[in-house]
Formats: sequence, C-alpha cells, structure tokens
Amino acid sequence: LRQINWQRQFRLFYLAQFLEEIVTKRHDLLRQLEDLVTQQKSIQLEHAVLHNLDVQTSDLPDEILALIFEAGLTPDEPRFGELVSHVSQRWRRIALATPWLWANIRMHRIKITVPCFSGGNPEPFFSWYECNGWKEMATAYFTRCKSLPIKIHIRGLTKQDFTPIILRLIGDHIGHCSQLFLEHVPREILPKLLKFFKHQPVPILRSFALTLELNTNLNEDPFPLEPPLLTTGQVGNIQPRFLQYLVPAFASVTSLRYTDITVTDREAYDFLRNCLMGLRLLHHLEIQLTSYESLSPNPLSIVLPTVQLLHVASADTNESIYINWAVANIRADALITFSLNARMKTKTSPSNRLSLPCST
Repeated sequence: LRQINWQRQFRLFYLAQFLEEIVTKRHDLLRQLEDLVTQQKSIQLEHAVLHNLDVQTSDLPDEILALIFEAGLTPDEPRFGELVSHVSQRWRRIALATPWLWANIRMHRIKITVPCFSGGNPEPFFSWYECNGWKEMATAYFTRCKSLPIKIHIRGLTKQDFTPIILRLIGDHIGHCSQLFLEHVPREILPKLLKFFKHQPVPILRSFALTLELNTNLNEDPFPLEPPLLTTGQVGNIQPRFLQYLVPAFASVTSLRYTDITVTDREAYDFLRNCLMGLRLLHHLEIQLTSYESLSPNPLSIVLPTVQLLHVASADTNESIYINWAVANIRADALITFSLNARMKTKTSPSNRLSLPCST
C-alpha cells in the first residue's frame, strides 16, 4: 500500500483554509467597495445640489435660461443642446423642453477631422472617422424638435443604414423641414431615396443640397421634390446632362452652388448652358470646375441676365485655364460682384490671362 504523506496532507488542508479566507476577505472588500461607491454617489449628488443653489443661474427663470441655451446655438456648436443637457437635472429638464435646441438634425455616419498638413504640401488633407451612436442621437433629435422648422443633414450613410425605421422617421418630419442636405449619397441607394421623396410634400423647404458619390447618375426623370418656397440650391458631382432633371424643382431658386463640374465636350456644355439659363430667378451663382475643355468654334454664350454675384472656382486651385475658358463663355450684364479662387501660374502668359466678356 502507498504510504500517506501526512505532512503534505496537513499542508494541503492549511492552504485550502487559507484560500477560503482569501475568498471571504475578497467578498468583504467588494462589499465595502460597493458601499463606498454608493456613498460617493450620494455625496456627489448632495454636493451638486448645494453647488447649483449658489451658482449665478440658479435664480434665473426657466424661460430666461432656455433663451440663453438658444443663444448658444451657433454653426460651430450645432449640438449645444447635448452639452447643456448633461450639466444638471434642471438644465436637462429645460433643454429637453426647448425644441429649438434639437432642430438641427445631423445623420452622419462619417465625420471630417480638422485640416492637417504633411511635408511641404501647402494643401491640407482631411481624414474621416465613423460616428458611433448617430442613429440613437438622430432619433432623439427628431423626438425633441416637436413641429418646429428643422434642418436635416444626411452624410455618408450606407445602403444598410436606410432601414424602413430610418426612412419612416425622416418621412414623419420632412413636412416641417426647411433645409435638407444629402451628402455623399451612395449609388445603390439613390433610386430608393428619390422614390421615397416622391411621395413626401415639402411645403416649407427653402434650402436643398444634393452631393453624389463619384460616377453616380440621376434617373432620367423629373426630380421628385416639388418645393414651392425653395430659394437656395447646392448640387455636386452631377454631370451637366443630368442637371436638367433638377431644373423644374429649382425653378424658384435665386442662389445656386454647383460643384465638381466636368465639361469635356459641346454636348455637356450645351446641357450646362440650358440648365443655368433655365433658372430665371437666379441672382447668386457659384460654380466649381473639375474639368472644362476649350471648345472650337466658340459656343453660344451662357446668358445670365439676372445674376448679380458670380463666383468661379477650380477644384485644382493651381489650374486657372479652366476658369478663363468658363468665364469667357458667361455673359452677365447685371453682374455686380465677381470672384474666383485659382492661382495664376504666370502673369505674362496669354493663355492664362483672365478675360471677362464686355457688356454692350
């Protein structure tokens, strides 16, 4: 028979008891820690209440505090409501009851960072990162804005993001939307989105922007939105031949920004010319050229008799020849203000010299 090592057995018994004591002490420490956390929360709450009683805003009526919150809303701080709603229970109650704090609804999957510079490149570059919790936050904004005129800014959403719930949420509030921005709309979702908007009245829409992803085209159908009060439009990455389908919806537009324009042949130029001249009320026009080819013989001028402010830009600020060709084809007899953003490569080269058409 195997001999029992009693010394080892006693050691095992001792270690087992010691482990039990450690477990018991550990449980006791965890309970003490929980008690300390509870005490900390209670003390913090009392401290916050007493502190808030002595702050300068403690005697302000709720209505005055709500006006102060609204004054804090700026283009740089569109989510000021989120900030003040996390200061105290009173501030949160007032913020949630102030619809103007939640009238700027941003549905952004991606967000751009601040501009950065690398090496000797004078042009900044930007990076993008994904915004977490954007669906929940957008839902909260839609709920809190009530029936006020709202701004809806949709950027970088994927096909999977446009769920029936999200579309229903937008549809329930599009009727009191005064500004609608659709940015980086994916190719596969564009037809579905346009079909959705076809059945949505937009009686107070005054500003509309649509920027497509590269190589995305509009359907060859009239644009589904029919905003009677639309005065400001912005479109980007839309080929001139497809711009014509926006003209009926933009009939009342007085200010237009058209970016990422590619004119490589006379057909594209004619589409651009006809569309711009079809906007009879236009007085503010900004265009940005990605490519603009010189046409021979000279095409018919783009006659814009109502335009008073004209800004012409090149996507490549080092390339001025695009601007020269484009401006030479524009006739705006009522023009008061003109600006451009390209750098002239040389002061003496005739090919780069800016020429403006003369009025007769």
